[in-house]
Amino acid sequence: MIGYLGDKQFSSRDELVRYMREQLLGKRKVAVDAETHNLQYTQPVGIGIAASGEEAFYFTIEPELEDEIPWKVLIDPGVLKVFHNALFDLNTLIDFHIDDTNIVDTSTICRLLCQPAKLTEAVGRFLPGMEVHDMSEYISGSQTTMELPLEVLSRKCCQDVMATYALHEVLGELVDQQYLAVEMDIIPILIGMSRRGIGIDHEERVRLEGKYETDKVYYGGLCKEYGFNPGSSQQVGYILAKRNNLLPMRRVINKRTGKREVKISTRAENMVVLEDPLAQAVLGYRKASKILSTYLRPMEIHDRAYCRWHTEARTGRITSTRRNLQNIPPEVRSMYIPDNEHFTDWDATQIELRCLAYISGDEEMQEVFDSGGDIHQDTADFMGIERRIAKNVGFAMIYGATAKTIMETAGIQSRGMAEQLRDMWFDRYKMAGLWIVTTQEEGLRNGMVRTLYGRTLKLPSLEEEREDGIRRKAVNYIIQGSAAEIIKRVMVKCSQLPVVLQVHDELIADGDAAEGVRKLDLDHIAPFHIPFKIRLMERWEV
Repeated sequence: MIGYLGDKQFSSRDELVRYMREQLLGKRKVAVDAETHNLQYTQPVGIGIAASGEEAFYFTIEPELEDEIPWKVLIDPGVLKVFHNALFDLNTLIDFHIDDTNIVDTSTICRLLCQPAKLTEAVGRFLPGMEVHDMSEYISGSQTTMELPLEVLSRKCCQDVMATYALHEVLGELVDQQYLAVEMDIIPILIGMSRRGIGIDHEERVRLEGKYETDKVYYGGLCKEYGFNPGSSQQVGYILAKRNNLLPMRRVINKRTGKREVKISTRAENMVVLEDPLAQAVLGYRKASKILSTYLRPMEIHDRAYCRWHTEARTGRITSTRRNLQNIPPEVRSMYIPDNEHFTDWDATQIELRCLAYISGDEEMQEVFDSGGDIHQDTADFMGIERRIAKNVGFAMIYGATAKTIMETAGIQSRGMAEQLRDMWFDRYKMAGLWIVTTQEEGLRNGMVRTLYGRTLKLPSLEEEREDGIRRKAVNYIIQGSAAEIIKRVMVKCSQLPVVLQVHDELIADGDAAEGVRKLDLDHIAPFHIPFKIRLMERWEV
């Protein structure tokens, strides 16, 4: 079936087909939108195409593939294809070999302009009067688009694709084109990674499962001896408080009554600093339970692990879902294996601290990096503390430089000690400390910060978050966002390598690609030197 939305009337299918070809074939820009069963089952059921904001065409893929789909337009690298969420649509349409070298994504443009990226919201702001609807208005829960009347689905898709075209007309020239080009180059790379997946060694998985089953039984037994269930936050809070452990209180909503209650917080960041061995037993039980339920048992029936990659994070960082492979604990990574004997791993050494040194202009930090020194050892020597603690203090600076972040990151129980370490770090790296304080004030005042490559990032408002949270994010957004920009440029430069994973500042390719990585001279990809550590692994290691 061919659907049409516009102001024309057709007396026959042949007349509609002729008109469709006139309007689409030969155009240098079209908007494209794929309709799927739902967001979980992403097999395509139809595709919408528009060459203007006034009319669009819809073609069925299921239950019957429409013969007249103008594939010539979609596979032509000379035609600009405009999507609203290109990563999703192109991945959905991967089997139809849509050209991905000449694309643009209006949802990305909206994010780069600090505007709402959801289509209905963007249209409401920039195209008042234009009609679009969220799919949740038509289906919910486990329902699929196949349950909708075809005319309804066709109309919705045509409205979406017309709005996408019109949004690009309004916003396309307002964004930095070079920056946008990198964001678009990342999309086919991420699609390739999501399709490639990563192998699973089931012998290793079974070994790990046995280990963590033993840990769970052991820690659970310790807690049972004291008469409480380590899986119950309420019981854990009660027994630890009874043993004179100081834990903060937090407000929660009772799911049964809907009323606000105040309870003892047993979050890991609060318990990890406790010296009580019973608290550590609870954490050990939780860790074993989490690893078993999230990372080991679900993979029992799979030979490969796949995930969906995303670029929607506020800082521009690449994230993954539907098996978050970026969040695999180091303890169980050994179950993931290459297809070709080795993985090649390369990661940017201390990229976020190097970003901080460059952006702040801190000469002391720059001198350590330029001389090939160890920034964490330099910090440790100045403060007279262990390198491990100095390393965590340095990372806490990236996450907002508050006493709380130092306590959480470095595992320090004393707030006074954390404040002292913060002051000492500021004394050692004066320009970086001054930049942090200034950035916090400017972020709070302006509600915006800018990254190394000029991306504007919107901070939460005081209505959304407390002042100290905004201060932390003002610093972290710049550093994390700048590091993400660099890694994306690294990925584009490495696009010909069989990359299977990206874990923030680390890339992993299948096979021995070490020489290929070295030839790319990645150390000089940023405006400052970033050494990349390259190694071969027989399985995924820390």
